[in-house]
Amino acid sequence: MRIASGAYTEGEGGGMSVDIEDWMIAEGLNPLHYVTDPTHGATRLKVGDLRALGLMVGWDPTSENPHHCAVWGIKQSSSFRRKIMRIATTLKKAQGED
Repeated sequence: MRIASGAYTEGEGGGMSVDIEDWMIAEGLNPLHYVTDPTHGATRLKVGDLRALGLMVGWDPTSENPHHCAVWGIKQSSSFRRKIMRIATTLKKAQGED
């Protein structure tokens, strides 16, 4: 099993949810701090790579997560989402992932 391209989609509220790793590390947090469900995995995406795909990336803090950002403009095609998959590096595999 591997990460499905569908993982790289925008949520119901708009935008794909991401966190700012550099800010988290600066505050002494582990990059996986907000990955609280043991069955979830995590990948790292570089902002420059996302912007090179024509996506918008911006700070989108929540009351629970001041490091939260979002990625907007993800096309609904699986081929576009596979482009995002190719630039992602794995930080933590999801349960059952190869």
